[in-house]
Parts: sequence; structure tokens; C-alpha cells
Amino acid sequence: MPRLGPQRRRNLMRVLRENGLVELPERGKGSHTLFEHPDDPTRHATVPSEEEIGTHLTRLILAQAGKTVEEYLSHLK
Repeated sequence: MPRLGPQRRRNLMRVLRENGLVELPERGKGSHTLFEHPDDPTRHATVPSEEEIGTHLTRLILAQAGKTVEEYLSHLK
């Protein structure tokens, strides 16, 4: 299994969208993008606006969205 390193924001957001999460409308000022699954509000994710997201934060975002690292990496191919 390939190792998970820092990830690009757009790749992470693309995989979240492909897995059924939708981007919530902006709520005032802020530098994060919020995602939520329409059928299961417990599956949500908050993605910061930095271009590169560190490994630890990527793992946390995937856990929030109910995805494993293996699932994420398989969607990148």
C-alpha cells in the first residue's frame, strides 16, 4: 500500500464529492469548506483552504467523512 503524504486540497475535495458529500453554502466569513452527506448528516468534513493539507489532517478529514485511507488512495488512481 502506498504511503499517505501531504495531499492537494482539490484532490481531497474531488474524492469527497465522488463519495456523495456535497459542499455546503458559505456561512459568512471563513477559510474552510464544509461538506455533508445529504442522507447521513453524521458524515461530514471540514476542509481548510490551504493548497496542501498535511498527512495528519488528511486522515482526520477522511475519518470525519467515513472513509479509510485505502478508499481515498484507490479513488486517486
